[in-house]
Amino acid sequence: PLATNYGGIIGLQAVGGVEAVRVLILPNVKDYETLLREPLEDEGSSRQAEAEAVLTALVSALQTLEEDVIGSRNNIPDGETVNHDQQLQEKVGPLVAGRVLQMGRPKFVDALLETGAAYALRSSGAS
Repeated sequence: PLATNYGGIIGLQAVGGVEAVRVLILPNVKDYETLLREPLEDEGSSRQAEAEAVLTALVSALQTLEEDVIGSRNNIPDGETVNHDQQLQEKVGPLVAGRVLQMGRPKFVDALLETGAAYALRSSGAS
């Protein structure tokens, strides 16, 4: 049920913080596309409201990664923005990518697209 997914996302974020989001939630975000697409299109139903709550919880949990990101997209030429948008959709799916892009926060996008190498560097304590 959608309510269980909502509780799981909120619980993982609360208990595990940014590491739980990075390791357990982020790799599975794209799978939520299948779960949420149909209920989100069911206008006015309680399932739509539940799916919206799950989508909001996902985006909220992912925002914790923004605080942990290295660098920013501010120096990337405008032509590369489209590539990042496409990469974001491939990584988290169109539903979550749409919400993230609407927020207009380049560091949030960076956090979601961050490479394993940048994460490994930060985890080892290197600067």
